Amino acid sequence: MKQILKLIPHRYPFLLIDRIKSYKYDNRIKVIKNITVNDPWLQGHFPNKFIFPGVLMLESIAQSAIILALLQHPEHQNSNGLYCMTGINTVKFRKIVIPGDQLLITVHILKEYKGMIFFHGTIYVKNNLVCCADITCKYILNM
Repeated sequence: MKQILKLIPHRYPFLLIDRIKSYKYDNRIKVIKNITVNDPWLQGHFPNKFIFPGVLMLESIAQSAIILALLQHPEHQNSNGLYCMTGINTVKFRKIVIPGDQLLITVHILKEYKGMIFFHGTIYVKNNLVCCADITCKYILNM
């Protein structure tokens, strides 16, 4: 958790990464997010039928992508810049996520072009695909 907090600016309740499971220098990261009934956004989504919001699944992919980008580009760590999401493409939601589920989020870099990094991310719960998306991020200085 300390490594995550050093890399990205997100904090509770919006930090959606619990643990880095693995990181490979071949442009791939796997992270874990545990969904609990105490997560604040579940209380209203939906009352008596808690479902982890799809937009937060996308945010967990984006946070994983930013961690991967910072590990691949250590020169951007501890600087005045910030990786920002600039695009979301080809999003698919396959199953709902509920309290008690553990998300396995895998993100890899598809390509880098003119300061943009293109990622593909997937989320699995118990070997079942629940979400996949292609996202784009850009490093922006002086944030």
